[in-house]
Amino acid sequence: MVEVGGPRFLVGEIVEVVGVGGREVRWDDLEGDQPVDVGPLRGMEVAVNGARPTEDRSGWMCVVWAPSLEAMLAVPEEVLVSTGRFEGGRRPWRDDVLICLDTLVRDVGEAEGIARVAAGRLEALDDVREVDWRVDRIGEHVPASVSLWVWSHGDALRLFARVLALVPDGWEESDDPDFIGSRWDSAASTGRFLAPGVVTSDVTYRRWTGPARRSRREIDLLGQRSVCRVRWGERARRKSGASKIAPAEATPVVRVRPVRTRSTASTESGALMA
Repeated sequence: MVEVGGPRFLVGEIVEVVGVGGREVRWDDLEGDQPVDVGPLRGMEVAVNGARPTEDRSGWMCVVWAPSLEAMLAVPEEVLVSTGRFEGGRRPWRDDVLICLDTLVRDVGEAEGIARVAAGRLEALDDVREVDWRVDRIGEHVPASVSLWVWSHGDALRLFARVLALVPDGWEESDDPDFIGSRWDSAASTGRFLAPGVVTSDVTYRRWTGPARRSRREIDLLGQRSVCRVRWGERARRKSGASKIAPAEATPVVRVRPVRTRSTASTESGALMA
């Protein structure tokens, strides 16, 4: 069976809802999926915010924001038709590693310092093509978090394993139905992950080039040692504002500072637009 490849529609693409597939759900990363009737949306135009594999992993669901329902919905690609218009630039799908760092700092400047140190550590890894980061802060009295996106010249799953290998302990598996992930906790570690001031971190390998799920066992086959010893009984709850269903550009920007990258590619060939 030939894999279908990446999502048909790009993030930011304006699409028209032309039917009802019967598999539509109200998407919520924390509360879980809830079936929803999208009949009232037929004929309406919505913007693509992200994507996720179908339950049988034979294709993709597009994640769109429905203003009339005040909800983020996951709908089958076959009920959508492109209008040819985009919000912002065209943002190609590329496999990546998403890293969400939780800190105890409330000052944005301090959080940016953590982000720069973490980005520099990641840039030093073999085969890293590009790194970008963003500081998220929900409120004045809530500690800031840092989201980093890392792209590889080669296999992003290998890069995922190399990121985990930066600290030898404190990791637990936190796979969710869509992606392979691991969570690091400083309280269970003898080391420091990426930068001073990081207390916990979620690291996720996100495969956008096809819906088929890859196995964590491939890490050993790729010559990388798995450092995760315990599987979480429950999906990790992320405090970061980063979205698991979209590239970096698609998530609401609180504050952005680009970092030096190893890529000289233009936005048309896949470089991140900061």
